[in-house]
Amino acid sequence: MINSALDNSIKKRKSLAATFRRSFVLIVVFSLISTIITYLLSMLLFNFALNSEKINPANYYENKIPAIEKYVESNGIDVLKRDSETELKNIVKGYDFFYQVVDINNEEKYTNFDKKVFNDKSEFQKSINKTILKNNYYVNSIPIFNKEGKLEGAVLIMYKISLIAANSNKILLRFISIFIILVPFLYIILFTIILSKRIAKKISRPINILVDGTNKIKEKNLDFDLDYDEDDELGDLCKAFSDMKDELKDSLSKQWQLEQDRVEMVSSLAHDLKSPLSIIKIYSEAILDDNNINDDTKEYIEVIEKNIDKSISLVQQMQYTSEIDNSKLEIKELEINIREFLEEKIEEYKLKANQKKASVGLCVSTDVPEVINVDVEKLERILDNVVSNSIQYIDFGGKVEVSARFENDKIIYCVIDDGVGFDKEDIDKAFDKFYRGDKARQGVHSGLGLYISKQLCEILGGEIKIFNVEKGSKIEFSHKI
Repeated sequence: MINSALDNSIKKRKSLAATFRRSFVLIVVFSLISTIITYLLSMLLFNFALNSEKINPANYYENKIPAIEKYVESNGIDVLKRDSETELKNIVKGYDFFYQVVDINNEEKYTNFDKKVFNDKSEFQKSINKTILKNNYYVNSIPIFNKEGKLEGAVLIMYKISLIAANSNKILLRFISIFIILVPFLYIILFTIILSKRIAKKISRPINILVDGTNKIKEKNLDFDLDYDEDDELGDLCKAFSDMKDELKDSLSKQWQLEQDRVEMVSSLAHDLKSPLSIIKIYSEAILDDNNINDDTKEYIEVIEKNIDKSISLVQQMQYTSEIDNSKLEIKELEINIREFLEEKIEEYKLKANQKKASVGLCVSTDVPEVINVDVEKLERILDNVVSNSIQYIDFGGKVEVSARFENDKIIYCVIDDGVGFDKEDIDKAFDKFYRGDKARQGVHSGLGLYISKQLCEILGGEIKIFNVEKGSKIEFSHKI
């Protein structure tokens, strides 16, 4: 019934506000109907319990007054005697039903009440043949006459008129009474929970769809549709999200095509430059081999050849970058002795460092496995880029320290130099393609070395970072083994 009503309500809804208003009305209506049904059932059960004498009515003790009056009338002044207490006790028995027998002077003869009812004789005599309310009890004063009809005393009967007072199972009755009072609120809570769950389910569906769509976009997947077309605010949100996704897909497709065109252009340009540069290099070498050229000409040709080498190196880097961007590089692992490999590379770097009278050191931790599987060509290119970068920017007589350690299934390499260090902007952008900031580390470079190193580290399952140390800089990179 509840689900059907809510479904019909939601199908007709025009907005979330209308949905909540309808839900509120449904909560009130269902709670009211359920409360009325509960009260009717409670009344039927109560009447059945009364008729079957399972419980006593609220005026149960009051109904016993006539029997007590008859007893007092038939026994007269004998009721004042202590011996009569047992018989009176058998008549006046209950949980909130008490007696107190007093004489004409309000002197107590016997009682089962814990305190005196009337404070003085005058108050007592005014209560004869009356029922008054005193100390939360109804007090009925039944007079005791002698044979001559003279007042000799009275039997004071104290009782309460309530369902709980008239029955022995007070805890159960109190619980039932509290429950009856709280029934409307309990139903409101119950139906609020039921309907809110239904509404939450309806609302959570588009939210989950949006979250799933967001995750797909994070995963660079834009080929999906949002299966939600309800005519409400969330439907509008999903439609707007879908439009945004389509616009993003179109924009990225265009950017991707432009990037592909750029990469292909760079690759083509690099390929086209390689041949003429090689020819120029061949002819410059041929000229240098000619013993008939003078010293000035030879010096000019050597400068040309040196810059041709730099140009060829830049072209090679551009070609390699294009291969990386086109994801054409494959991992070709070989088994090598990593210590021997590093020692051989350090010897090569020492030759280059000798031009600056600089030193290059190596420290391989004992926890590094002796033999590993790794793509040697890519690891060698990363080392060459990083160490060459450090050697380029150290001062004359400086030093470069290369170390390797094993940590969490990775080998981590650390290259520290005592050069000028990096600017903050360099640290933030050093791995960007063609970045050539280096305000502190001036030099001629393509801006591709660290970019290539970063891409290769990620291909090998590692990462690369740069830092400034107390004196100089540190480049740390890693790869999985």
